[in-house]
Amino acid sequence: MLEVRNLSIALGEFRLVNVSLKVREGEYFVVLGPTGAGKTVLVECIAGIHKPPRGEIYLDGERIDHLKPEERGIGYVPQDYALFPHMTVKDNIAFGLRIRRIPISHIEERVESLANLLRINHLLHRYPQTLSGGEKQRVALARALAINPRLMLLDEPLSALDEQTREELCRELKRIHRETGMMIIHISHNLEETFSLADRVCILNEGKVMALDKPELLLTHPPNYFVASFLRTGNIFKGKAVWENGNLKFRSGLIELLLSGGEEGEVYATIRPEAVHLHPDTPFPYNNLKGKITNIMDQGHFYKIIVDIGEQEVVSIITRPTLKRSQFKEGQEIYVYLEPSAIHTFKREV
Repeated sequence: MLEVRNLSIALGEFRLVNVSLKVREGEYFVVLGPTGAGKTVLVECIAGIHKPPRGEIYLDGERIDHLKPEERGIGYVPQDYALFPHMTVKDNIAFGLRIRRIPISHIEERVESLANLLRINHLLHRYPQTLSGGEKQRVALARALAINPRLMLLDEPLSALDEQTREELCRELKRIHRETGMMIIHISHNLEETFSLADRVCILNEGKVMALDKPELLLTHPPNYFVASFLRTGNIFKGKAVWENGNLKFRSGLIELLLSGGEEGEVYATIRPEAVHLHPDTPFPYNNLKGKITNIMDQGHFYKIIVDIGEQEVVSIITRPTLKRSQFKEGQEIYVYLEPSAIHTFKREV
């Protein structure tokens, strides 16, 4: 297990402020956040590139923040992969083993094993400048894995790749994690990449931990406004939750919604766009909001529909077949239905 305790550091515009987190053995852990959130600073502190003035880092119960990078037993793949241009792929992979004076026969065996794992046997004689972005990423992974690290750090390894290659390598990373069982910390700013890989997600903003949980829980139960907004909830209502005749209700101006549970008081109410249902008439006796479709936006795999309900807009996501079947059009009056169990509330600062 990796444990970071109250880590603080300032490096120019980037900083960490009392960051604490735990990564479990064998976990694929993604650190997510906007540009400048401090994600790279965090992995560089864990790798030993920076020594934070405050805080502690433990790996398998051993304090490591005072150790040199090469003494930590950590594999690290930086954003630019940092492959040695004058070395072949084979020599790049073997580099860490050679400086550890591993016997040549063992090095040959390890390089062959990793080349098979990452499916790069045909590249061993090539030089980095002749490789594609996806090939470089595989080679950098092989080099980091060569030393049998206790922990693998990946700093936005897929950010420079096209969408098709990124999806392919997401599948590869998932396969490698499954086959090795290694603890991995993966830095990302891409939501799709994050939720296809992560066992748990830590969301950073301005150097602070804003949330840490399973990805599906962060999507449906964001703990604060920043997380709800960053994860593209789209539907965030500011109002008050009150008990009335045995029911918990949310009110925001003229909007009144029945809730299935939650806290009372000053809150935000959120609901994922994919959980928002659109109907030409009122299908239920509660949680129906009348409005008008103002925009239907083609998002490739789905359509995003914006409905003006008077005081604010509601966002819904539907599939192509659903749009074709429903024949929704811009300017059409419509009812928005919000299922009570899909509405999540969290306290807000008054």
